[in-house]
Amino acid sequence: MTTQTHVICPNGKDPYQEFVTRKELNEPTLHAPINFHAYAAATKGCFATHIGDLTGKQGIFIVLLRGRLVSALRTIKKLKKEGATVWVTWKETGRHQIARSLTRFGAESRARRCLGLADAAVTPSAAAREFFAPLCEKLGKPMISLPTPYPMDVIAWRSNLPLDQRNGIFIGTREFNVPSRNHTKALQIAAKAASRNQCRLSVINPDGPKGAERIRATVAGLPDEHLHIIEGKRPYRDYLRLIAAHRLVFQLDTSEVPGQVAGDCLLTKTMCIGGNGEVETIAFPETCIDGMNVGARDWDALLDIALTNDAFVNRHVAMSQQLGAAVLSFTAYRKEIDRLTSELPA
Repeated sequence: MTTQTHVICPNGKDPYQEFVTRKELNEPTLHAPINFHAYAAATKGCFATHIGDLTGKQGIFIVLLRGRLVSALRTIKKLKKEGATVWVTWKETGRHQIARSLTRFGAESRARRCLGLADAAVTPSAAAREFFAPLCEKLGKPMISLPTPYPMDVIAWRSNLPLDQRNGIFIGTREFNVPSRNHTKALQIAAKAASRNQCRLSVINPDGPKGAERIRATVAGLPDEHLHIIEGKRPYRDYLRLIAAHRLVFQLDTSEVPGQVAGDCLLTKTMCIGGNGEVETIAFPETCIDGMNVGARDWDALLDIALTNDAFVNRHVAMSQQLGAAVLSFTAYRKEIDRLTSELPA
C-alpha cells in the first residue's frame, strides 16, 4: 500500500480536508483534488493548516513554505520531534512568487533552516528547482522533482466534448499586472487568430467593469460577437466544462509555475499552446514555450493550424494523454511515492 502524503499549509486559508473515501475524492465539498491538494488526494491523505489536525496520521508530511515562514519552521520542528518524515516546498512556486516571498524580512534564512530540518525538498516547478538545488547540495538533502498530479485517471474528474462540438480559443491567464504572465500579449495574438478564423475568444475577467474595459481595449478590432468575457470565478467543475467547450487553450505565461493550465487541459482533453509550467513541458512538449524554437516561434501559424486542422489537434491531445498518464496521473504519483520511499533514507 502506498505511503500517504499529507500536506500542511501552516496558518493557510484552506480548511482541513480529507481525501480518504471515494466520495471525498469524487465529490469534495471544499477544494478540488488539484494543485497541492492533489499530493494528498492521490494517496488518500489529508490537507491541513494546523499540525493538530493530523494527530495520529502516518506517512510523509509535505510542509508548504509561505509568508514569513515562522509558522512553517515551527511546524517542521514539531513534526521532526515526533519522528515524522518531512518534505518541504514553496506554497507559491513561480519564479516571481518565490522572489516575492524572499523579500520578507528573515524569510531566506528561515527557508534554509526549514530545509535543514526537513528530510527533503520537493520541486514541482523549474523555479523551485533553481532555488532548492544549491541549498540541497550544501546541506546534503535530497531534492525530489515531483510535479503536481492530476486526477486524469479518476472518471469523476474528466470533462470532455468531441472536437466537432468545440469552438474557439480559451485564454489560460487572467492577470494583467504580473509581467511574466504576458496576458496582454496573449490576448492580442489570440484576438487576431480569432478574427482570422471567425471563432470565439474566451477570457476570464476577475477585475470587474475596469477589467472588462481593459480586455476590450486590448482586443480592439475583434468583433463583439467573437469575444466572450467570463466574469468572476466559477466552481472548478464548471470551469472544466467551460474549457472543454473550446478547441484549444492559449497562454504565454513564463512564470515557471507548476502548470495548472495544462493540468486543466489534461482533464478536459484539450490542446494547450504556450506556457512554460512544469505540466506544460511534460504533457505538451512540442507546443509549450520551451518546446518551440525561439527563433522560429510563430504563434499565429500555430494557432491557425490548431483552429482548422482536426488531425493536428487530435495528435497533440492523444500525446498529452499518454504522457500525462505516465507521469502526471494519480496512479503515476503513487508509483513515484512508492519508489521514493523505498530508495530514500527513512
